Amino acid sequence: MFNEEEIKDMEEAIATMEDDLSQAKADLKKKKYGALREAINARNEMDKVVQEELTKLNLTHNPWTVQPSRHLFWR
Repeated sequence: MFNEEEIKDMEEAIATMEDDLSQAKADLKKKKYGALREAINARNEMDKVVQEELTKLNLTHNPWTVQPSRHLFWR
């Protein structure tokens, strides 16, 4: 039916097509989620800047300490 040379050529063509397909999938993923990834990175950078400013103002939040609320002592 097929000789060995044709089979090898087909295997090489299949391997090339698989590589192209994986590259196309990676490009699609970058196009689909690229903007979201950039937005998340920008938000994380802004969170770092805000945290640094809060630290400079000595207003850091420690979730393990309980601050008394001013509404508890309204009378």
